[in-house]
Amino acid sequence: AATGRYVRPQDFGFFPTPADLVDQVVELAEIEPGMKVLEPSAGHGAIATALAQAAGGHEQVTVVELLPGNVRKLREAGFAG
Repeated sequence: AATGRYVRPQDFGFFPTPADLVDQVVELAEIEPGMKVLEPSAGHGAIATALAQAAGGHEQVTVVELLPGNVRKLREAGFAG
């Protein structure tokens, strides 16, 4: 049922991660080829894509996302959904 309430992506904690921060996160995580990685709030996939490159492929990264638009973008980027 419609509530009349406007829900913004930020209400779900969606804040795009800047590229320089993505690089820093992946470096600090010390991801190596073959590692399995979880991205629990994947958004549009900025961090997940970098993790996939470091770990050796999209199949190495499990993404979790609630917003349907973001899920669509993740699938388009090659992540399983």
